[in-house]
Amino acid sequence: MEYFEKVKLWDDEHCEKHVWSLVNNIKELLQSKSINELYYLDIGANVGKVYDLISNGYIVKKVWMYEASPILFDYLKIKYTNDERVVINNIAIFDSEGEVNFDESSIIHQIETNSLDLNFGISKIGNSPSQTKVKSNKLSNLIGENNEILDNVTFIKIDTENVDFNILNDLVTIIDKFKTKPIIEFEVNYHMGPITKETAQSILNKFSNIGYKELKLEDCWGDGILIPE
Repeated sequence: MEYFEKVKLWDDEHCEKHVWSLVNNIKELLQSKSINELYYLDIGANVGKVYDLISNGYIVKKVWMYEASPILFDYLKIKYTNDERVVINNIAIFDSEGEVNFDESSIIHQIETNSLDLNFGISKIGNSPSQTKVKSNKLSNLIGENNEILDNVTFIKIDTENVDFNILNDLVTIIDKFKTKPIIEFEVNYHMGPITKETAQSILNKFSNIGYKELKLEDCWGDGILIPE
């Protein structure tokens, strides 16, 4: 594939700096909760770097990756072709079922211009008909009856650039189906869409009403973590 080596360069040399702090915090939190073996969901998996770093010194039993970008999805398939712990899905997790316009123009531009200052982590659901058409679905539809996920998953990572709060608002409707309430990490990106600060806070409040520690937007620095009581 003409773009494989450029994506691999992003994976090998640039991506880690964007997620290493988050991964270290998550590892410490998992250990504090005595979660020694991990099953988790990675929504917006990119090139799988969070999995790579968590797996270094930590037992990951299985991860379900969801990546909307066709380019990054093709890379993930090759990268993890021999890793049975990784389940990869080319789908945009959103708050509706059907099809969305997905903007991966930044990736295409960086590949075509031979840019060396890479950031392949800013693709997102868009609104232009000229963008890539990608299947979308609600997380509640995909895992609502998946007992392997519901019985084992204890961590959910969400990083979609602009629809994390849409996903959280859907996810809260099925939290009670999980055998153990999962730790949920997300990016504070409600301002990238039509969601107001007040609506975003009301979504977080829904979690505190069902057994999660209270979380205020002003206490989140780029990312937020919803922690079960």
